[in-house]
Amino acid sequence: MSIVTITIAARNEEKNIEKSLSSALNQSYSPIEVFLIDDLSSDKTSEVARNVYRNYKGGAKLTIVRNEKNLGFGGSHNKGMSMASGEFILCLNADCELDKNYVKYAVESLRADNSLAGIQGKLFNPRTNRIDTAGLVIFRNRRSINRGQGEKDEGQYEKEEEVWGIDGAAPVYRKKSLESAKIGNEYFDEDFFAYKEDVDLSWRMRLFGWKFMYQPKCVGYHDRSAGEGTSKKFKEIIEARKKISDFAKIHSFTNQRLMEIKNETPRTFLRYALLIFVKEAASWSYVLNYEKYGWKSAVDFFRLCPRAWRKRKYVMANKKVSDAEIGGWFC
Repeated sequence: MSIVTITIAARNEEKNIEKSLSSALNQSYSPIEVFLIDDLSSDKTSEVARNVYRNYKGGAKLTIVRNEKNLGFGGSHNKGMSMASGEFILCLNADCELDKNYVKYAVESLRADNSLAGIQGKLFNPRTNRIDTAGLVIFRNRRSINRGQGEKDEGQYEKEEEVWGIDGAAPVYRKKSLESAKIGNEYFDEDFFAYKEDVDLSWRMRLFGWKFMYQPKCVGYHDRSAGEGTSKKFKEIIEARKKISDFAKIHSFTNQRLMEIKNETPRTFLRYALLIFVKEAASWSYVLNYEKYGWKSAVDFFRLCPRAWRKRKYVMANKKVSDAEIGGWFC
């Protein structure tokens, strides 16, 4: 049996880490190694994790690594993935709890199809008992959402099927696909710090010829506090955005634009240019005029643009799929 590596990026997750780590350690699949990357927590995150492992009776191995500086979500997972010996890697949110067979079913799906970069599970929000995500969807205007978010589970997502991308709460990647999509030493783009790095990686892997599968047998629970939802109506999108933290607003807005610079292909851009322009005009106008820290998003975007353009050169040089194939996923 191949080793599966689970990386957990945690910053001040004292209240969540026990459930998350316990679910990682107690998977029915074996062998498993777990890397907990403590991103300069000021609480007892690492102490709680050590207590969990001290009382653990199974065979999984836990390694706790404390960052010397705040690396953010992507940088912390990158650190864990760089140490991984597993053929498959699960990047687990500290506020996410997995069913004991999550890894087992993900590995079975990945072994059945070598063209798959990763597996998306069926995640629920434990606060509402509604669906959190069944995979990523991207629209023609380049807005991305979590498929099914907020919906009551009535069996509408029971089919194993290909999806455009996979959400960052509990994705299971084939290590080979991560290595092929790495830019420099980065799997997730560390310029993003937090938010949209999962969408960016999915888009890049798609361009590099990889696919993603949704596996409903992989069940988990993600305590997502807020999201932009699945609505296409501008007013409802704005209302949902108001519930998001300022930190999330700043980074998600900046990173969305950096992601488009890196991954957009000329023909697909021209095909949907009007829709993209309308969305961008509305977004910039709202953020700069109505959001307290909108100016910071703009400054960060223009500061990071040159690096995004350099990364774009690498992405476009290694693109393997046609514009028609990638464009077919914009809905």
